[in-house]
Amino acid sequence: MSFLIRTPADQIKPYFSEAAQTHYTQLFQHFPILERTYFPFEKNFHAEPFVNFAKATWPALPLALCTLYALMIVVGSRVMKNRERFDWRGPLAYWNLCLSLFSFCGMLRTVPHLLNNITTLSFRETVCTSAAKAYGEGACGLWVMLFIFSKIPELVDTVFIVFRKSKLQFLHWYHHITVLLFCWHSYATESSTGLYFVAMNYSVHAI
Repeated sequence: MSFLIRTPADQIKPYFSEAAQTHYTQLFQHFPILERTYFPFEKNFHAEPFVNFAKATWPALPLALCTLYALMIVVGSRVMKNRERFDWRGPLAYWNLCLSLFSFCGMLRTVPHLLNNITTLSFRETVCTSAAKAYGEGACGLWVMLFIFSKIPELVDTVFIVFRKSKLQFLHWYHHITVLLFCWHSYATESSTGLYFVAMNYSVHAI
């Protein structure tokens, strides 16, 4: 079957990232039939500006966002204490649908890339190779970047809970704060194991 035909490693011409000063390959180079499913903006994505932004703003910006998030919970809960709850079932359904579709698209780009790394590299290489070379550039790199910064709009989940006067569990807001901080730090430090976390997280939220 044509989709199973893998290009021999010695016939693949790696891309070169001048910013990261490293060569990297994309999944469609290993399986050419997949190339038609990639958009040009995915193929040509370079992470340098976004990684530099994460580095320059760590930890001030993510901590500020988490502080504002916590204040929103406290103030919002007090404002809604003696008010009628908002229904918002329609907007909530659309919001969850958008998040699921986003996660599904991210899963389609990151999981196959991770599986290809696992089957062509040793386990040590998959967890020790630099992020730029292993997964941080090109299409996979784009969806990793989108995952990292999607943790900001995902805070809107809690807005629905507060204004619908649903019970706000500790695990809910703790999860949002810690994941945002963890992702920002991992991206800023170019964690070599990041793709494992991103691929699993996309998959869980896509289901």
